[in-house]
Amino acid sequence: MINKSMTYHNTECFWCKKGIIQRKDVIKRQLMKYGHNCCKYCFGKEKSFSEAQKARIDNRSHPHSEKTKKFLSEIKKGKPSWNKGLTSETSDSIRIGAQRVAITKKGRYRGSNNPNWKGGVSLIKKPFPESRQLKKWMVFRNQQLKNDFYQCYKCSSRLFSNQLQIHHLLSQTKFPDQIFEEQNCITFCIKCHREFHKKYGIKRFTPQNAIEFINSDRSDNLFKLC
Repeated sequence: MINKSMTYHNTECFWCKKGIIQRKDVIKRQLMKYGHNCCKYCFGKEKSFSEAQKARIDNRSHPHSEKTKKFLSEIKKGKPSWNKGLTSETSDSIRIGAQRVAITKKGRYRGSNNPNWKGGVSLIKKPFPESRQLKKWMVFRNQQLKNDFYQCYKCSSRLFSNQLQIHHLLSQTKFPDQIFEEQNCITFCIKCHREFHKKYGIKRFTPQNAIEFINSDRSDNLFKLC
């Protein structure tokens, strides 16, 4: 089935008067927004939005007659806008509505009332709440990668620093005091680090799990050689 809006039609540029071929939906969109069609070389030729609006009004297919314009002007004379001068101090309805909204929403979605609440785990997961801790971590991370020769412990691939991650043998959540211990950190690439936590979890892993994970492929290869 052919989409009629995607068919092409011959039209004329409003500015240079050259014949152009445009899709039906493009022609309709330009007429609604600017009041005319134009080619890609003349697109945006109006210097301001007001000029584009004026061109649209002057060239629309059904402009208001002078009688209609006069009638619309007469019926709106002396009628201020419905919200002119209304504030929470001058309007009882606005003040009462604002109070109801404040009472209804105050603390409604905070803490355990939030549907995404996970028992405060998100606060524990953040090991570096202060900027100085983050700066300290970046220095520590670069030194750790340098000590490990920018090499993954699992696949032994040497990569750039942005492709490597520091893995803690003891969980950061359970042992926050061991975050900056060199003996507690080893280097994994992003892929191996993701595989480790997918296999052993995010919190309940042990240093022995890291040893098993690193030696798993080695033991398989050794078994194949034997």
